[in-house]
Amino acid sequence: MSPVFHTRFASVSLHGSDRIQFLRFPPALYSPLRAIIQSTWTRGIQLEKASTSLLDIQLKGNPWGIHKDNPEGLGLASLRSAFVRDPEGETIHAQRLICSLLKTLHGEGWVLMQSTDVSQVLWDADTLLFRHQTPAPTPHEWFSVVFQYNKFRFVDAPRGLCLRVLKHLLAQKLEMKFKDHEKVEGCYELKFTGTMRRGSPYLDPVMNTGTMKTRMMFLDLLGCIEESGWTLYASVEQNTRGDENGMTDTWYCCRPVGWAEGNPVYHN
Repeated sequence: MSPVFHTRFASVSLHGSDRIQFLRFPPALYSPLRAIIQSTWTRGIQLEKASTSLLDIQLKGNPWGIHKDNPEGLGLASLRSAFVRDPEGETIHAQRLICSLLKTLHGEGWVLMQSTDVSQVLWDADTLLFRHQTPAPTPHEWFSVVFQYNKFRFVDAPRGLCLRVLKHLLAQKLEMKFKDHEKVEGCYELKFTGTMRRGSPYLDPVMNTGTMKTRMMFLDLLGCIEESGWTLYASVEQNTRGDENGMTDTWYCCRPVGWAEGNPVYHN
């Protein structure tokens, strides 16, 4: 009699402004996950609780933002201090943190099945559901892109890819400009510069006629990404600010190391 096939599942979830939980991952992964967090989130770890089924980490700072309803009960002085710190810089490093965690788990055979909002708590962000596979996928390289108010922000993407996206969107009659981030190396921004009402394609009622033009813009963006061998691996809502000036989802993209132009692109 052949053995019963058994699949392992686990999750990563984001809570409040600063917590991340790893549920049902093997304890042998706790050390590499902790090392990734400490190397990419330079503010460090504030508190940690671990058991055989759960690793619960509270980070220093506010990687997931501060919700407008202030669920943490912070005093006015604490809120002022939080916003005086570089909130955009924290957001970029939070993107790098999630990207590094996805890369590490992917390399260990934990492949994302779905990111979903399963919490009724207003200031919780997404839960990421993973399935373990053997053998693990081949090594991949990664970048992220966030859609924030009136711009796309690429983190650790090839500069040439960003310029290709800009060229394509300009050809679609979208007014945009490209710039390097002033403070963070490896970060590029494509900013809308046209006369859209309120300055944002996500809020502009003219561009968002039936949201069709916005959807077409995202389809074009996907096309540009795949032409360079990348595929959209995850779309994660990781910001809990709860205001219209904040982010929408963050996309995490990957491609096999050594991919060459002309090779097929497979979704992982």
